[in-house]
Amino acid sequence: MIEALIEYKIHPHIINNIIKLYSGDYTKIRFGEQEKRIDITSGIKQGCTLSTTLFKIVTYMIIKELEKRGRGYQIDDITLESLFFADDSILMADSVENAKHNLNILIEVSKKYGLNLNREKCKIIIYNDTENTKEIEGIKVEENVKYLGVTIDNKKDLFKTQREMIKKNAEKYANMTHGIICKSVNRILIGKTYWKCVILPSLLQNIGIIKFNQKEISNLQTIENGVYRKILEGRDNTPISVLRGEIGSSLMETRFIESKLLMAKSIIEGENELTKKKF
Repeated sequence: MIEALIEYKIHPHIINNIIKLYSGDYTKIRFGEQEKRIDITSGIKQGCTLSTTLFKIVTYMIIKELEKRGRGYQIDDITLESLFFADDSILMADSVENAKHNLNILIEVSKKYGLNLNREKCKIIIYNDTENTKEIEGIKVEENVKYLGVTIDNKKDLFKTQREMIKKNAEKYANMTHGIICKSVNRILIGKTYWKCVILPSLLQNIGIIKFNQKEISNLQTIENGVYRKILEGRDNTPISVLRGEIGSSLMETRFIESKLLMAKSIIEGENELTKKKF
């Protein structure tokens, strides 16, 4: 970590203060009346306001080296070598050979700054693998990985598992909502608040990056329509537009479009911010 601070041109007085802050750091493990002291010689302090900045500096040095020497995945005129969201990171390459190259850069740079790669916590997925690769640099090749709560598999349909899970959760949450409103005196207020403010944000948090076809969207809409009928005790022949009006809810398809627009907006804003920093 100190090497990263020096390379980042942090003032020596600040570096010395950080060294003092971390020197003599320890923790204790107590079991019954027995107690053991363990010196902490690596990592950053949990809960320390400085930890986030230190982590970002080290991560930036790794990203910079990957951008400089890595062999990433080409999308139009953009080359992506890595994605970092806090400590959840992805390395990308267009071949097994280039994946090995990028992985070796990560291992090399990490060691330089006192970090070690835990291969047991790493996974690799390969698309269109004709050689049936089992592992790369000691890291197992898997059929799917979970990244930021999204399950990604090595099939052509990347988000099939995630879409199936969303539909399954929608059915489960609909039943939960039914159970709650059955026990509530003010079923309309409780029902629509629980569904709109608790369930929907959780259920649809990743829809901006997952491709759904029209049939899948219609299935989710049907599940939601059933919830509204239960909340309002509407009959089967009551127009769904009437039920949505009572609840104050938009169509499922509209939510999907809004989510994708917000995703596109965040990407554009991120690119603009990055351009400002570079120039």
